[in-house]
Amino acid sequence: MNCFLALCYETMGKIKSLEYTETAQTKSYLKTFYIHLNNDSLRIKFMKSTSKKLFIKERIDFIIHSFFDKEYRKWMFKRATDKNWQNEKLMQLGIKKRTPNL
Repeated sequence: MNCFLALCYETMGKIKSLEYTETAQTKSYLKTFYIHLNNDSLRIKFMKSTSKKLFIKERIDFIIHSFFDKEYRKWMFKRATDKNWQNEKLMQLGIKKRTPNL
């Protein structure tokens, strides 16, 4: 919360009501913020990395839920055995080529 407050303080023009406790963590957080703010390629790389991590975390959480929840299991099994879904995923992965619509 303190890092968020520090970021708000810096970006909103150092408003007195947003003052924060300066710690090593807030200094590091603000330093990273300014580096990403000024470097587009680094920011894009960081965003892609974060997106991949979140995607993988969501998938792992879903698989874990499927072990304990019957509805998740049923849905997952139904989805995994659906040929249209399988073809769509193979095309997304680049394993199978898209067929042109006629």
